[in-house]
Amino acid sequence: MQDHQTDLVPLAPADLWVRRADSFRIQMIRWIGLFAILAVPFTASAILAVIANIVFVVQILANRGRHTLFLRNLYGLPSLRESGHGPRETPGVTLIVPARNEEDAIEAAARSATALDYPNLAILFVNDHSADSTGAILDTIALESARVRVLHDAPAREGWLGKANAVWHAAQQSDSTKPWLALADADVMFHPLALRSAMACAESQGLDYLTCVVHLANGSLSEEFYMPAPWAALIQSAHHDQLNDPRTAAIGVGAFVLVKRDVYIACGGHAAIRDRQPEDTLLAALIKKHGGKVGVCWTSAMMRVRIYRGHRQLQQFIVRKIRVQNNDSLWRLLNRCVLILIQDALPLPIAAAAIAAQTLHFGFRISLTFVAISALMAYLTNVASMEKVRVIAYMRPALEWFHPIGALMRLQFFARAAAQILAGKRMEWRGRDFTSK
Repeated sequence: MQDHQTDLVPLAPADLWVRRADSFRIQMIRWIGLFAILAVPFTASAILAVIANIVFVVQILANRGRHTLFLRNLYGLPSLRESGHGPRETPGVTLIVPARNEEDAIEAAARSATALDYPNLAILFVNDHSADSTGAILDTIALESARVRVLHDAPAREGWLGKANAVWHAAQQSDSTKPWLALADADVMFHPLALRSAMACAESQGLDYLTCVVHLANGSLSEEFYMPAPWAALIQSAHHDQLNDPRTAAIGVGAFVLVKRDVYIACGGHAAIRDRQPEDTLLAALIKKHGGKVGVCWTSAMMRVRIYRGHRQLQQFIVRKIRVQNNDSLWRLLNRCVLILIQDALPLPIAAAAIAAQTLHFGFRISLTFVAISALMAYLTNVASMEKVRVIAYMRPALEWFHPIGALMRLQFFARAAAQILAGKRMEWRGRDFTSK
């Protein structure tokens, strides 16, 4: 197929990726709230206690709201299940899997893809200029399976980000008679019936595009502390009955996407977002903007992914993400840290400090007692929310009780991002320079 170029720009990336700055009034309210909750255990001030209590009550209500929204959306979304019905038909699908330096995970993931129980499937792996054994592993698997083809080192195009270039190159090389494209990350583990189930979901809803919130197979404490929260946020934003409303933000999860080939090509696909991030969200926005019907599901155990492998890789990516989302603004970073402190890091320590202050210094104070109670309730409502996220992300037993440690880890990532900005360090990922547009 002829390589199709397009200059189409679907949406301003700032609307989808760079965080909009909070108003000055909101920022000042947070700073005042932070001062109050930090100072009240040391001063026993009635005025500061009132402010601290208001902050924690607002936090309790926000936690309960997020918890309710998560459960409502989770069980309102379709779920891929082994016992579900398969599609009435099995239209041709080309599964495209870009891989760069994925030797730690690629063999098991690739073999799970070749084991998919789907009769009309071609698999294209793209070895994206890997410097490790990724290419050799894929070549071995291709020799064992007739439906696997490996494309090595897609020609680099000036101004293109690596994944967009690899996926678009593979789409041009794919069989145009197969009406569907499936796009997956190189570390996704598939249940044999996963593609049948995803196709049945897309078929039953008449979708042009389906993205999946894949089950997180976290493998380290750092991953377990950090990853469930953003994964829960995906579900919280996935209002099933509003996904195709023009006023609703698009949702895309790069781990797995199923899209009609003609819709993908007609709207420009990854060529239209060649130099933009996040490509998964922008692709969903692009499909939606051009009239495609989009959907979201969660996969239960039908698909699993370990996105980052240990603390170092997690930190490298999240620090870059923080910088992009906050447009390398130190003031924005600082304000996000204030929010993390209020929401996650401080409720339990402040509850303990308010109790200790009465025991050691001030005697019984009703104001400090209320601070201790509201802070403890803020902590407990966070625990309840974290516990429910186990449905979509692996966490060790009782880990939700230690979520303030995860908040401290996020603060450390923000501090590292600030240090990089001050040092003028460029962003990079998997050995490539990365620049946000």
